[in-house]
Amino acid sequence: VVERARLLVRLGRHDAETAEFAGDVALYDTAERAVAEALELDPDSAEAATVLGLIHLERGENLRALEDFAKVIERAPDHAPAWDGLSYLFKNTGFWEYALAAHERAAKLDPKFAYSIRRLSVLIYLDRFQEAVAEAEALVARRPKFAHYNYWRGIAAFYSGDRRVARHWIEKGLELDPTDPIAQGVLAFTLAAEGETARARDLLKLAEPGAAADGTFTYWIAKVHALLGEQDAALDWLGRSAELGYWDSPWMRKDQTMMSLADRPDFLEHLTQLDGRRLGLETSLHRAAPTLLVAELRVGSLHSS
Repeated sequence: VVERARLLVRLGRHDAETAEFAGDVALYDTAERAVAEALELDPDSAEAATVLGLIHLERGENLRALEDFAKVIERAPDHAPAWDGLSYLFKNTGFWEYALAAHERAAKLDPKFAYSIRRLSVLIYLDRFQEAVAEAEALVARRPKFAHYNYWRGIAAFYSGDRRVARHWIEKGLELDPTDPIAQGVLAFTLAAEGETARARDLLKLAEPGAAADGTFTYWIAKVHALLGEQDAALDWLGRSAELGYWDSPWMRKDQTMMSLADRPDFLEHLTQLDGRRLGLETSLHRAAPTLLVAELRVGSLHSS
């Protein structure tokens, strides 16, 4: 029974990851059914409950994901993947200090979480660019041929102001995996920023079908449209990213690549709506999270992030 539960958890995680990369939201249902069955077989499985939280997070159900991770931590406070899941959730929802605190806890519990895209992203948001580059270099050193880490090394360089280095690493990421829609989208982003609009649009067409089930990636697609001057399309993709749980309004206000939208009333309304969703999430954190979680995240008063 336990072994079948473990296999179902692996199947569910595989289906959820495939949904993200293939842009197939229906696979989230398949993934959730597999993990729900695993929990029926082994109700105390921290692994299964954490994967269920990740599925809820990736399909945009942030409040459910918070509840899932909090329950795991209440029962199994040393389960590192649950802390990593929280870091992912807080990164996507604009609670940057909470994301770093959750990452720190995960890394202390399991060295495989010592470096992560979650932490790298937040370091960029906080203008801690040297640390962001170092984080990206550590990830590339861990898996030199992994496209995802290579183009994130380029993203760190882009936001630190070194576009020549950024272009090198982002192009290398696409070379390592030419069919990766995220690699295509990130290169489209770089090209659009450099004014190479024709090739940017070609890559964007290839990338967009893979963005239908990934809130962070939909935000990147919005950024490309914004850089191309296609404001209505950018706002459409921002709406999609919100429905998939990307609520990081503090970053959207700060992100230099979104400045073409800064004065549009509908963009400002979008940010206000996200602020409301973030407040709801933080209120849930205060009301429902176990004492250990609140203490570890150093949660203060509302609106602390």
